[in-house]
Amino acid sequence: MTHPLSVHVDNISLHINNTPILSDLSFSVPSPKFVAILGPSGVGKSSLLHTISGTLPFQKGSILINQRLSPSPPLAALLTQHHTLLPWFDILNNVMIGFRLRGKISPDVRQQASQLLEKVGLLHHASSYPHALSGGMQQRVMLARTLLEHQKLVLLDEPFSALDAITRHQIGLTARELLQDRLTLMVTHDPLEALRLADQILIMTKNHGPLVEITLPNIPPPRPHSHPEIISLHEQILQHLLHHHPISLNAHA
Repeated sequence: MTHPLSVHVDNISLHINNTPILSDLSFSVPSPKFVAILGPSGVGKSSLLHTISGTLPFQKGSILINQRLSPSPPLAALLTQHHTLLPWFDILNNVMIGFRLRGKISPDVRQQASQLLEKVGLLHHASSYPHALSGGMQQRVMLARTLLEHQKLVLLDEPFSALDAITRHQIGLTARELLQDRLTLMVTHDPLEALRLADQILIMTKNHGPLVEITLPNIPPPRPHSHPEIISLHEQILQHLLHHHPISLNAHA
C-alpha cells in the first residue's frame, strides 16, 4: 500500500549573511493537497521552498518528507521564479531536459512532453528556441518541464507571475488539474489566486511568527471569484498583508 506523501517542517531557522530569513518555523501538510503560501515581500517564502527542496541549507531544525530527512527521496520538483531554459535546446527538449541529463529520453517521455506543451498552449512552439518566446511563454515551458518530472512533491515559486490575467487564470486551472494527485506548495502574491486554487492557505509574517492558516469556505476548488465568501476573504487577506490586521486565521505552531 502506498502511503500519502507528507511534509513536516520542524523549527527550522535560516540565516543568510547573518541576516535571519526564517526563525523557528514549523508546519505540516499531507498529500494530495494544493497549498498556497502568502506573505509580504522579503518574508522568506522563496527561501522556504528552497530549504524544503534541499537546495538551500538551513542552520537549525529538520524537514521530514515521508518521515525521511530532506533531501532524501522522494525529491521535490522545484519551479523557480527565474527563467532557466537552455538557449541551445528547442522548447520540447527543454521540457525533457531532466530526462536527457539522466539518459532516459524515450518515445513515451517525448509524447508526454508534447502533451504537456499542448496543455499549456505551446505545442506549436515545440521546435522554437527560448529567445523566440515571451517571458510568460517561457514560464509556461518551465511549468511543463516541472510537471513532466512526476515528483510527488511539487514546489512552485510564483509560477504564473509573468502571465497575462486570462492566461494566468487558464494555466492556474490546468496546473491545479494536473497536480491533483500530488502535494503542491505554491508561493503566490495573489490572494485571489490562492483562494481560487488552494486546499489550504498559509500566511507568513514579517516578524518571524508562526505560520497562520486561513479558514476556507466549504467550496471545492477551483472556487468562483464572484462568491460572496471569496470576495470577503480576499479583502480581509489584503488588509492583513497590507496592515497586519487580524483575520479569521488559525496559528500553525
